[in-house]
Amino acid sequence: MNPGLSVNPEELKKLAEQLHGTVTEFNSTAGHLTQLAQELAQSLQGEGGKAAHAAMGEFTSALSELAIEEQHIAEKVSDFASTFASSEGLRATSITQTLDR
Repeated sequence: MNPGLSVNPEELKKLAEQLHGTVTEFNSTAGHLTQLAQELAQSLQGEGGKAAHAAMGEFTSALSELAIEEQHIAEKVSDFASTFASSEGLRATSITQTLDR
């Protein structure tokens, strides 16, 4: 680890958990918004209904893509936190072994 870099692995784990919680909340909100959009589209008739259905499809697609990207970011942060914590543990073990010699 860079001696000028001070990172707490536990804080990284907490950050990853918070990010996962945010993604979960986003997915829940997206689900509610999608349901509202569907209800709106169903309540409209004629050309307005067709336009609302098309917009709802685009909206749902965009939310899905965003949710996938957020999940990907959350996984990367979690993986980094785990890797960082492991490397810090190995570094601490190495330092201890060196000092014991």
